[in-house]
Amino acid sequence: ILCVYKFNYYFSGKELGGWDTTGHFQLAKVYASGFREFRSLVWDDGWFCGFPAFYFYPSFFYFVVTFLFISLPISFVTAFGTAIFFIIPLLAYSIHRFFKVYLGRQISIYYQVLLSYTTIFFYFSYAGDGLQGTSLIGMWEGTFISNLGHAFLFLSLSEIEKFRITLNVKYIIKFIVISSLLI
Repeated sequence: ILCVYKFNYYFSGKELGGWDTTGHFQLAKVYASGFREFRSLVWDDGWFCGFPAFYFYPSFFYFVVTFLFISLPISFVTAFGTAIFFIIPLLAYSIHRFFKVYLGRQISIYYQVLLSYTTIFFYFSYAGDGLQGTSLIGMWEGTFISNLGHAFLFLSLSEIEKFRITLNVKYIIKFIVISSLLI
């Protein structure tokens, strides 16, 4: 409840500002236009006389924004903010999974949960002025894509470790799918 209250501007319907955030919003709009035309490769004329839009950033985040916009009765700006907000609990959950897989036999579930969900405090730290890390300032200014990447990294490392322990093929398939979303 505190996180929803603290991050309520993601649901405000106002365009988010910040260093990289504006660029990510532009890429989300470009992705949505390509998605409507069933094209996965999109050229963005808005930057540097044009460039391949998803050469530098993986497109999964933009797919989530487009999916929310299409499936819910919300504005594109609200879909964009909602997608950013969901990265916060996803990162906490992925760190929890990572601790559970790697430390599950050594520490109790209570300590795993405590360690995992204290990561939410990263968002309340002050990272200084500028585009920096896992903090409110960083999330506002565009590092949410990095945080999404960190979440997928922790999840994929958890799946590869589960495969190493059990040699069950389903874990290597999960690892491949999650790693693909990361890339």
